[in-house]
Parts: sequence; C-alpha cells; structure tokens
Amino acid sequence: MPEAARELIRHGFEDLGMTTIWCGYYEGNVKSKRVQEKVRLIFHHTCAEVAVPLMGETRVGHTNYLTKEQWEKTKGEHE
Repeated sequence: MPEAARELIRHGFEDLGMTTIWCGYYEGNVKSKRVQEKVRLIFHHTCAEVAVPLMGETRVGHTNYLTKEQWEKTKGEHE
C-alpha cells in the first residue's frame, strides 16, 4: 500500500502541481496510520468529533500533511 500512496503523492505534486497534500485517518485505523507514516506525512492535528454521516456516527480524526518541498527532499529514499 505505501507504493500506491507514494504514486498518488507523486501524481499530486508532479502532474497536478499541488504544493501541499493533506491526508487523514480515523482513530483505530492502524493500517492507514502506518501507511501515512511510511510515506512521511507529518502530523498536523486531531479532531475529537468528526461527523461521518454515511456511517451515522462521530469519530476521532487525525490529519497529516506533506509539502512539495518536504517530499522533494526525501522522494529518492524509497524508489
């Protein structure tokens, strides 16, 4: 899964011209958290009450980000 996430990040920065990519996961989703750590996303904040209307519930959400500058410094480390 980290390979797919790396490709999405590459596409966002190189093909779409994005300057920052934001990503999040819900509390307890250890696999998503680990993938985001492996692709070097940086913790930004936690929201205690994130509405999830399709599930009819509220969850704890964690938000991470990566800037193009940060990505360029480390992009060759996993290729």
